Amino acid sequence: MLLSRLEDLRQYDIPERVLAHLAKSTVKHVSIIGRRGPYEVAFTAKELRELLDLPGVVMDPLSPEILQPKEGIKPTRQQSRIVSLLQRGSKETPKGPSEAFKSWSLEFFRSPTGAVPTSHPASSNLELSLAHTTLDPNNNAVPTGATYLLPTDLIITSLGHSSEPTTHWYDPGLRHVRNVSGRVVDEGGKVLRNVYTAGWASTGAKGVLATTMMNAYDVVQTLLSDTKDPVPEARSVMSEDIKETTLDELPEEVKHGLGSSRVITHDTWKRIDEEEVRRGTALGGKERERMDWSEVDRYLHKARVA
Repeated sequence: MLLSRLEDLRQYDIPERVLAHLAKSTVKHVSIIGRRGPYEVAFTAKELRELLDLPGVVMDPLSPEILQPKEGIKPTRQQSRIVSLLQRGSKETPKGPSEAFKSWSLEFFRSPTGAVPTSHPASSNLELSLAHTTLDPNNNAVPTGATYLLPTDLIITSLGHSSEPTTHWYDPGLRHVRNVSGRVVDEGGKVLRNVYTAGWASTGAKGVLATTMMNAYDVVQTLLSDTKDPVPEARSVMSEDIKETTLDELPEEVKHGLGSSRVITHDTWKRIDEEEVRRGTALGGKERERMDWSEVDRYLHKARVA
C-alpha cells in the first residue's frame, strides 16, 4: 500500500481517511527485513507476485548467491516457485536513471536490534541497526556478530505472529490453536464439542486476505454440518472459566455484546453492508466505504431515530 498508486487504491474498500493520509506520503522505497533466507519465507507465491507486478514499482535485484539452496537440500515446489519469481524480478523496469520509480527490497539474513538517531540528518531521521544472521542446523536464525546501519524515516514492525499463548488449546509447537478442519481438539487429539477456531488463530500467519476469508467459510460449513451430524464421541468442555453452551441459546458474552452494540445480528449487518456499498458508490464507484465502530453506532442510532 505504501508504494501503490493512489488511483489504483481508490477502487477498493480503503476508507477515505486512509487514502487522505496516503496522498501525503513521500515514501519512495520500502526495505523488507527477513531474519532468515528466501527458502524460509512465510509469504506465498501469490503475495510475492502481487508485489512484483506493482505498476511503477521495481524490486532491487537479489544476488544470485543468496538464491541458491543449501547443499543437499531439495526445495519444495512452493519454495522453487518463490525463488523463480525472485530471480525474474519486477514486471516494471526503469528505462533510464532519471525515471521516477518507487522501489522495494528484500534484506535477507538480517535481524533488527534497535534504532538510533541518524548521523546523516539530511538523508534520514533514523538508522535501523541490523544484525547479520545465518541458519543453525534447526533452521533458526542466529547472529554472526556482524551488524550494519540502515538509514530510514519510518519503521513498521512485523516480527512474526502467533495466537495468544494463554488461549485454551494453544499449541506452542504449532503457534496456533490445535484443530482439525476448524474443530478444536484437546492434547490427545480428541474433538471438543461445539468449539471452533478460524483465521490465523487456527492456521498461523499465512496467506492473503482471501485465504483467511475462505478459511472462515469452511469453518462455518463445518459448524453447520455438525449441527446435523455431530462428531461421534466429541469431548464435552467443562472448566471453571469455560462453560459449555447448547446451540439453542446465546452465550452470555454474546448477549452482553448485543446490548453494548459490540455484537450485531445478521439483519443489522446486512443494513451496514448496504450502507457501506451505498457510500462507496457515491464516492465514484468504490467497492464500499467502510465504517468504523463509531460510525456504525451513529448510523444505527440515526436509523432508529428515523
